[in-house]
Amino acid sequence: QRRLTPDEKATLSAAASGMASTLKLVEEDREKSTLAHAVSINEQIVFENKELHDFFFGHIRWGEKHSLGVGSGFSIKTLELPMPLAFAFRFFAWWRLLEKLNAVGLSKSIPAQTAKIYESSAAIGAITIRGEQKEHFIDAGRTMQRVWLEATRLGLSMQLLAGISCLVQRIRAGEPDTISPRHVVMITDAYNKIAAACELDASSTIALLFRIGRSA
Repeated sequence: QRRLTPDEKATLSAAASGMASTLKLVEEDREKSTLAHAVSINEQIVFENKELHDFFFGHIRWGEKHSLGVGSGFSIKTLELPMPLAFAFRFFAWWRLLEKLNAVGLSKSIPAQTAKIYESSAAIGAITIRGEQKEHFIDAGRTMQRVWLEATRLGLSMQLLAGISCLVQRIRAGEPDTISPRHVVMITDAYNKIAAACELDASSTIALLFRIGRSA
C-alpha cells in the first residue's frame, strides 16, 4: 500500500496538536514490521486466555443484521481476514474446540497471519502520554478521536490495535490475576519492542496503537 502523503500526515499531526498526548506515525518498512509482529502477539494471547477470548468474541458482529440488531461491537470485516480464516473464526468462538486446536499449534500460527495484514497498512500509529493518571488516558482518547475524524475526512481507514498497550497497563497496575506468567513475559517483551520501534523515551507511555491506510 502506498504511504501517506505529506499533506495527509500534516493534517493528522495538526489534529493532535495542542493536546497533551503525542502522535507518532511509523512508515518505514523495518520499524513497521517490528510493530506489526509485536502487536500481533495480542492475538495469540487472546486465543490462549479464556477471559480475553470470551470478551473479544463477544464483541464480534458476524453480519450487518447482527451489527444493527445488537448496536455495539465491531464487524468481522474490520479484521480484513482472508476468506479461509474469516470462515474459521466462527468456530474459534467455541472455547473447548479452540483449546484442542491450540494443542496442535493454532494459537501460535495466528500472529504471523495478522502481522501480514498490519504490515500492509500505510502506517502504524501510536498515541503516547507522559504520565499514567486517568486524565492522561482521557487526553489520549480525545487525541485518538480527533485523529480518527480527520483520517475519515481524508478518506483513510483506521483500526485500533490497543491490545498490548492495554494489557501492559493491567500488569503495571498489579492486576495480572487472570494472565499467566508466560503471557506476562510475552506482553512485556512485545511492549518493549513497540516502544523501541516508536523511539519512546523513558518518561512516555504508549496509550493507544492503530493502523491506518486506504481500504475498499
